[in-house]
Amino acid sequence: MKNLTKIIRKLSFVSILLFIIFVCSPLARAQDMNSSNFKIQSGNFNMTSGNKSSTNFKLSDVVGQTAAGVFASKGYIINAGFLNSAAGQIFSFSVSPTTVDFGALTANSPMEKSIQITIKNGDVPGYLVKANENQPLSTTAGAEIPDLACIEDTICTIIKAGKWTGNTTYGFGYRMSGRTVPQDYSNASYFRPFPASRRNELSAVIMETKARKVTDQAEMKLRLNVSPQQPVGQYRNVLTFSALAGI
Repeated sequence: MKNLTKIIRKLSFVSILLFIIFVCSPLARAQDMNSSNFKIQSGNFNMTSGNKSSTNFKLSDVVGQTAAGVFASKGYIINAGFLNSAAGQIFSFSVSPTTVDFGALTANSPMEKSIQITIKNGDVPGYLVKANENQPLSTTAGAEIPDLACIEDTICTIIKAGKWTGNTTYGFGYRMSGRTVPQDYSNASYFRPFPASRRNELSAVIMETKARKVTDQAEMKLRLNVSPQQPVGQYRNVLTFSALAGI
């Protein structure tokens, strides 16, 4: 049985807000721009846009809508202009702790650490939270702790959790618990490996809802188990969390 030196995971998180508005009307008066090579039809053209600031304020604007507002008649309704459903709303997202240290490891003795995720979306309709890793846990010399493969009675992938209970299944994986996490975590012994950007894998959805005005919390439980043959060293990688508002 060997003790390994500290295995340190550094976490980073990024919040990305996406707002998309589709405006439809049975009747449209468009402005045209054309030449011998192209023709552009549009409801309006922006005359100016950009970021302005002073010591007391910051402003990002788009100018050009000729008639912004809500227009209604029998049989239709038009929302014209840049209607930002998130305006005035607070969208907050936090991950804690931002560094996870597994300390000294003993072979065939799985260790677990937890990360708390909190998200509040105000009046924005829904959200997604995704996660990935940059690479498997690695040393500067190139040694790696493999990502979880779930070689027991079920198969786990980056999008489907599998059973992990034995102490001779090695690797690094995670599971989620909370109101808005994927359903394949309903069994407390089910885990997934992280998708890795080094392998060009897409981030995995770990929380999702279409509800407004919610404050949700979830726990990510990290599990790590190494074999007696694992080289001694200091292993690191980076997890990235992305929160997308308005789905």
